[in-house]
Amino acid sequence: MIDADGSLTGAYGNAITSTNPVVLEGSTCTVVTAWNGYYNCSRNMHGYSQIKVTNLNTSNTDYGTSLSSIFRATFIPFGFPARLDKITGGDPDEPIRFLYASNVVSRKGYVLQFPHPTPPQLKFLLDASSTGEWVVLALQYPPTTFTITRGYYQIPITPVPTVGEVTPLTYHYNATSQYLYLMYFEDVARLTAPTSFPEHQSGNSYINIKAGCGNACVVTATDSTFPAAFPEPADDYRVLMRGCSSGTTSTYEGTGFFRLDKKTRVLSFIIYHNIPQATSAAIYVGGVLLQTLPVGQPPIQGAFEMSWNKWNLLRNGSFSVIVFSPSYPSGLGEISGKIGCFNTACIPPATISGLDVCSSIPGSVLVYDDAMNALEGWAVRGTTTLDINYTPDKRCGTKSMSAVFNANSFINLAVGIGNCYPGTCVRPQQRPCIFILHFFFLVLFFISIFTFTFTFNFRLC
Repeated sequence: MIDADGSLTGAYGNAITSTNPVVLEGSTCTVVTAWNGYYNCSRNMHGYSQIKVTNLNTSNTDYGTSLSSIFRATFIPFGFPARLDKITGGDPDEPIRFLYASNVVSRKGYVLQFPHPTPPQLKFLLDASSTGEWVVLALQYPPTTFTITRGYYQIPITPVPTVGEVTPLTYHYNATSQYLYLMYFEDVARLTAPTSFPEHQSGNSYINIKAGCGNACVVTATDSTFPAAFPEPADDYRVLMRGCSSGTTSTYEGTGFFRLDKKTRVLSFIIYHNIPQATSAAIYVGGVLLQTLPVGQPPIQGAFEMSWNKWNLLRNGSFSVIVFSPSYPSGLGEISGKIGCFNTACIPPATISGLDVCSSIPGSVLVYDDAMNALEGWAVRGTTTLDINYTPDKRCGTKSMSAVFNANSFINLAVGIGNCYPGTCVRPQQRPCIFILHFFFLVLFFISIFTFTFTFNFRLC
């Protein structure tokens, strides 16, 4: 439970947690005797989620009797083998328990251990999670084959040689310790109560695990080394928001934690404030809207991918967070503050040089997108040539699409949140941007020759 205004814990954003050792990992917690042993945990970057693992093959996991206290599985944080959450209980009339769940601190790694051979088919996801939250799950299997996919469309998850290379679409298996490492990243969380307290639920994605060992997945590892803390190549940023920064006399405050994953260029954030009726919040660059943040009571959580230019602006201290309220609905809001590097190791994006590789060819239109989701919703008619992977260059955002139009052809596009590229374009609204990178008279010339029909909600940069 999050204390939004600090009236119970003494500090806004603090969490009240149970005695479960797993949820005490990641923050400074103090036991409160008056709360029957519950803990007061300081606000932090991590947030809280629930790991859910479903056993899709229970043929070798018969618990025998209908005892509600039967031991099912154990969750243990990486690096802390003594901190464990034993999963017991369940429906007393159901001898086969197929669900293993535990509340956890997100952005951490956890081992899941069983009192029997590891089930060969499992489904793994996060619940009660926000966009940008993730966990790494480790399970032990004997050397075998794996078929691992993500989501309903079974997107393949492929192996990588080290734990540090694990991403939402890769896994690592250590044949010596026999640990299988998987990452679940929440990229499409649903906010079920946008006008009140945020009740985040998991999105539509999940990880399917199918091991080739079948009903004989008995671990034989002689290396008892327990997984260390998951290596996260990230830089930490923070913001302190006050009324004085907005030119108001407000006594409310806010604190935001930002973490930039330098491998995936995803900026995750969790923002706490004690304004009782905040109406909206956003990230600005020099007074220009860059990113609208989820609306609702604190904490405000989410994530978005950082293009080269956004990363550079963040590192240079150009990002500000503004929280608006009914009393201060515009301008600099009720409270605001600049985002700054919290550790001295914050690095800029890699230097790039050379000609503009994002330039279009004559008679074409380029769409650049750096949304969490892929370019989607496009439909083509006529003889249009469409390249949905035009260039991987980081100056062009994370995805790009090139469309070359011919006579009597058109394209309908519906894409997610985007970023202006190339250069330092920052838009008043967070919309994907179309760049028509040739002179205006050439545009008129092509329009006079070809018939173009566009239906989109884009801004021209």
